[in-house]
Order: sequence, then structure tokens, then C-alpha cells
Amino acid sequence: MLPVAGVTWVGVAPTHRCRGVLTSLMRKQLTELHDSAGEPIAALRPSEAAIYGRFGYGPATRQNQFRCDKRSLHFRPGTDFGDGTIQLLDRDTARPLIEKVYDQVRAASIAWPDRAERLWASRLADAPHSRGGATSLPKGLFCGASTGMKRHCHHGC
Repeated sequence: MLPVAGVTWVGVAPTHRCRGVLTSLMRKQLTELHDSAGEPIAALRPSEAAIYGRFGYGPATRQNQFRCDKRSLHFRPGTDFGDGTIQLLDRDTARPLIEKVYDQVRAASIAWPDRAERLWASRLADAPHSRGGATSLPKGLFCGASTGMKRHCHHGC
């Protein structure tokens, strides 16, 4: 498994386009990655994929949606379903637990990017004006586990 630099949210204000800002930004980022020799691969999640071919990026996949017949899906043998207790947590209590679970899964998974503070804040935001009249979203559930290792579930991440 190789470390990968995750690149996303690259943008240039409309008032500064066609001035070489994106080229300069991408060149600096790729040069620093090369010089550091820490991450031999850079993966980009673009909003406009066609722009980034000139920097060496290309599609790794065309679609990432799965459709499954639920009747044919099964849990792995030995899956711990806990003791069945669930407790709704407030956002501030749930966040460090969600981050911990995410980091544990990320460390054992391929292509899960690290998340910066601002991304967690954005993912867990629940501004009233963005709810369309709905109530506040729950952001954390605590699931009791019989093994003593607590499992944490989350909604919205």
C-alpha cells in the first residue's frame, strides 16, 4: 500500500481566471509532493475533470455508485452487533468518537483521505437555513458492544 496525496477543493475565483493562477497552484503542489518524496501518488477529486488532464490527472473510475439486491447481502461471519443499545449524542460529544472511528477505518482501508478540521466542521454542520424547514439532524449514535470495544455509528459523514 502506498501513501496518496488527496487533492480536492482546488479553485480560482472567477475574477482571477485565465491568468495562470491554477497552473501556478498545481505546479507548486505537485513540485512539493515530488520534492518531499512522501506521497508518490496524487489523487484528485475534481468538479471539472477536463481541466486537470494537463497536470497529469486522468479518470480512475467513471462511476462509484453501487446497486445491490438487499436479499443477497450478508454480514461477515462473526460480526459483533453489540448489545443492541443505542444512545443519541449531541454533536460535540459525538464528533471525537466519529473522528476516532473514521481514523481507525481509514488506517485499514485503501483511498480513505485524512480529514482536516475544516472538513469535519463542514461535514457535521447543521445550519438551520440549510435544512429546508426540517429539524436538526442527529450526528452521532453510540452502539453498545458486547466485546467491551465500543462501536460508534454516525449519520451524515
